[in-house]
Amino acid sequence: MFRVISVYLNGIRSAASKGFYPWLASQDANVICLQDSRPRPLT
Repeated sequence: MFRVISVYLNGIRSAASKGFYPWLASQDANVICLQDSRPRPLT
């Protein structure tokens, strides 16, 4: 089965501090789409 996960985050650092990366690793997804609500501007 092909598995796609789409996640809307309120800051990648905040999500990381709340266990996002271990959760993501346990999902066995083929495609992961991340959208961050607080992106940093390009400099």
